[in-house]
Amino acid sequence: TNDEVRDDSDLREKLKKHFSPEFLGRIDEVIRFAPLSITSLCKIASLQLNELAKRISQRGVKLSFSATVPQLIAEKCRSSPFGARPIKRIIINELENPISEMFFSGKLSKGATVCADERNGKIELTVTKDSDNSSTALAEITPPGADTAPLEAAG
Repeated sequence: TNDEVRDDSDLREKLKKHFSPEFLGRIDEVIRFAPLSITSLCKIASLQLNELAKRISQRGVKLSFSATVPQLIAEKCRSSPFGARPIKRIIINELENPISEMFFSGKLSKGATVCADERNGKIELTVTKDSDNSSTALAEITPPGADTAPLEAAG
């Protein structure tokens, strides 16, 4: 589109149109960021989910989630102008708050497993107790190369 900035000189011209020379004189450097790829958003979501799982495990409860959960969260953030920031909010609203409510209502106790899975575009939580063999726990996700692979920009 016409609003796209093609190179550094184009960027400087756009900045001059919107900001005073006094303000621009105080800027040391302008750094451009490319949008995160869906793969990177998925890795970030997996890392955040694993952090939540660690916190919940301190209460004696295991959190497991299917591979579709981080993908669903990443898809919800894909068109966000805020990059990966909404991931944390989605996890809080769709996982952490409902799990907290289960703790406070007594529906969740030590030794239980909370299984998160995607159903019809939403995250569904299921509680399984250790003694209950009727339900199967879903595997925890560790993003591939989470410790070594850099995050990728969308191409």
